[in-house]
Formats: sequence, structure tokens, C-alpha cells
Amino acid sequence: VRVLCAHNRYDGSAPVNTGYMIMRPSASLYAEGLDATLEEAQALMPEIASFSRVLARNLAFYGSETDARTRGMDGAPPHIVTCMNAYHDARFGDVGRIGSACDVLDPSQRAKLFAMTGDTDMALQLIEGFDPEAAGLGITLHYSEFFPLWETPGMWEVAERFGLPEFWRQTGVRPDMCFQERLRVICEERI
Repeated sequence: VRVLCAHNRYDGSAPVNTGYMIMRPSASLYAEGLDATLEEAQALMPEIASFSRVLARNLAFYGSETDARTRGMDGAPPHIVTCMNAYHDARFGDVGRIGSACDVLDPSQRAKLFAMTGDTDMALQLIEGFDPEAAGLGITLHYSEFFPLWETPGMWEVAERFGLPEFWRQTGVRPDMCFQERLRVICEERI
């Protein structure tokens, strides 16, 4: 979008899909660059509200403590604010505070919060409760925040229940985490 605007090739008449900006396999590595791009896009095209929503989401999960607790909470409903404040407490030092504040949050998102704060045991405990009948949950297993969990047998057991390794074997497709050096051997053994 930034390039199109800079070259006057975007006239604002077509919707802009910013969903790709949310799909961030290395989110914490590129957060600052994404923030700058979103702020520039927002200034160039203020009528496109999705830029500010994506920026707020990015700041909430990857921004500085000040940005996460202020700009990152813009427009969040009260039950999400309570959970995010508990998450921020954990992220910025008080790990014991996530507790039950996020109980009303979708379990995949709650597991993601635990994984992001390094509580892989709690994240895996929640993931082990995922029902394979809810096939959409299988997609959440690919979140980059869950990559460290793929080093554990428990995550592979969950993947088996969802039929993912069989799918990967049949199609020859390999999931993103299998391209990380530390997971290559494990993926070769499991798939």
C-alpha cells in the first residue's frame, strides 16, 4: 500500500486487504517496521479504519509497555481489556497475573497469550483440550507463538488428533515451523 500511495497508483476506490499484515510468522522481529508502515498508511489514507485496528493489535502484542497499555487497547471491549491488562502484567514482569482474567477469551487466544509469555506448559494444557471436531482450531496450531511447543510430544499428539501429520505426508506440504533449523529433525521424524 505504501508503495502504491507513494507512486500515486492507489486512488482509495478499492478496499485494501490488511489481513496479511496480521499474519506475522516473525511478528516480534518485524513489529517496529510494521508499526511505521501502518502509521504511514494511516496518515496517507485515514479513511481506511483497518490500518488503525491492525496497528492497535500489533502494539498490544508487540509494542513497548506504554504503547501496549495505551494505543494497543484502542477500541477493545471491556472483557478484552481486562484480559489484555493481565497479559501485559505477565509480559512486562508479573507472570503470575494472567490467571483467570482471560477465562472468557477463546482458548486458542488464551493459549497464545501463555505461549507468548513463556508458559508453554499452560499453553499446551489448553491446546490439549482442543476438540478435533472443531476443525478450524487445527489452523491455530500453526501460530508462530506455538513454534516452541512443536518440540514437545504433546503438541504432536494434538496434531495427530487433527490429522495434520497425515495431511502433510499425503500432500508433501510442510508447515512453517518445519523450516526452522531447531525443528527440522523433529519434523522429519514425525512427518
